[in-house]
Amino acid sequence: MQWSVGPLDYWHVAVAEKKYGIRRRGNVKGTDWSLLAVSDDGQTILGADFDGDLGVGWHAAAAYRLPKRGGDGLWHALVGADYSWLEGRLIWLGEYAFQTPASSRSAAPSSRQLFQQLTYRPDEFTSLFASILYTHLPEGRPTWNVGADIVLDPETSLRIVATLYRRARHTTPSGSGMGTGASPAAAPWTDPSSARLGLRAELSRAF
Repeated sequence: MQWSVGPLDYWHVAVAEKKYGIRRRGNVKGTDWSLLAVSDDGQTILGADFDGDLGVGWHAAAAYRLPKRGGDGLWHALVGADYSWLEGRLIWLGEYAFQTPASSRSAAPSSRQLFQQLTYRPDEFTSLFASILYTHLPEGRPTWNVGADIVLDPETSLRIVATLYRRARHTTPSGSGMGTGASPAAAPWTDPSSARLGLRAELSRAF
């Protein structure tokens, strides 16, 4: 359910099984903003996001997730920017995201990731893109994607994506002391043979 309280200001309310939430959206001097409160199967989520343009597009979002039985919450945050050339046909997007526990006593792990994508639109029916996603920063474990989105007709679209990634294998280097009572190596060793290449095609049709 949605109702307007101004030209660009709205309240949204949504209710589903074991889930309900409320969102307030608005615009201040060209910057879109929203505040969100959700109950998801007993978990409480509070969030905010902002989106604007200073010659370079920018966006930022943050959320706090509190477990349903109390305990330490988790912070999630993301900042990003985008820019276009060639009258909007060539588009760059970059995002940095992280997750961290609200308490230093929490056993929940922190994580950081970096995403970059370049998209080229030769016409209104075709988009070609290449992206890289780094997870587990600062070590970095990249996933590369190259693909295309093609509109075949008003109801049908095709997506083709090739993905290259490397799985980390935990092996013990020679001389680490395993079996001699010495401490094993703490850092994982990555086997070059763990690289994987995948190809995916998706055909979507509106009904």
